[in-house]
Amino acid sequence: MTSPRERVIEGYLLAQCRAHGFLCLKFVSPARGGVPDRIVVAPGGTVFVEVKRPGGQLRKLQRTTHAKLRRHGAEVHVVDDKPSVDAFIARLLKTSRPIASSAMTHDELDPHKTDQRDRRAVEDEGAAGGDIGEDQAAMQRPTAR
Repeated sequence: MTSPRERVIEGYLLAQCRAHGFLCLKFVSPARGGVPDRIVVAPGGTVFVEVKRPGGQLRKLQRTTHAKLRRHGAEVHVVDDKPSVDAFIARLLKTSRPIASSAMTHDELDPHKTDQRDRRAVEDEGAAGGDIGEDQAAMQRPTAR
């Protein structure tokens, strides 16, 4: 469970990502511990972010997992206060590529319409018996005891 202060930092990260048009996804891996808390998708790339309470330290498993991710070419950041979130966002803004596609319409750039389109796509895939619906159904099946 996240401490109240860690929750505040994570909320601030989410708000800053949204304010700059970045996706900030909660990352949970049931089969593997020590993974970062968030995946941030920005025009400049996709990075992992570990959120700690102010002054919090990484656990040994987190250090090991982060090192493994980095060896495989992933970028992993740790934030533990609002200034470190601000520095992280500034770095993403500095390395961001502009959205360069003359084929994109104004509607495609509108985050609200994009969210609606994404939800419809997920609903359509689930209704069509796509992988998402099947995975969710499998997770909800009772297991024998």
